Amino acid sequence: TDPSVEPLSTTIVSHSTPFDRSRHSRHFSVVDLVLYDKMTTEIMAHIIYQMGFVFSLVVLLSVVVRGAFISSVPPELFGDEIDVGYQAISLLHTGRDIYGQILPTYIHSLAEWRAPLLMYATVPTIAIFGNSELGVRLPEVVFGSLAPLLLFFLCYQTTKSRSLSLITALLLAIAPWHILY
Repeated sequence: TDPSVEPLSTTIVSHSTPFDRSRHSRHFSVVDLVLYDKMTTEIMAHIIYQMGFVFSLVVLLSVVVRGAFISSVPPELFGDEIDVGYQAISLLHTGRDIYGQILPTYIHSLAEWRAPLLMYATVPTIAIFGNSELGVRLPEVVFGSLAPLLLFFLCYQTTKSRSLSLITALLLAIAPWHILY
């Protein structure tokens, strides 16, 4: 170990003092990591407060682009959407997937094994809107509309640049591959 670097466990870190990783290369205590996580959370909350209007516009743009023609573009459900619909209907009516597993943690679809989040999220919309394009696609619109915000935070966390993070979020909000697929 480097004798010039003092371990954080012997250093007092105040809540008002920013955590400086460069001074403390590899020596982290649990308390230090909790304080760093708390400061990161406070920084993100401050960014949300400052940029709330911009975030609202990004989400609104994302919802409009994805939801405006939810029942007509593309004109019919494709294979993966049909699979999600079948699984959701089966989960809604029987509590089992189409192969008979009770509330599976992974779902064997028509072609592959899948994580079940989308299928479980589709169950309420199928129950409300029926077995239709709207019932199957609405959860995808919700998740797809929130993805630009998640990308903003990921980009900001890695680059600390608000402008770059905002540009990436806007690009994802209008990216055709993210909207249609």
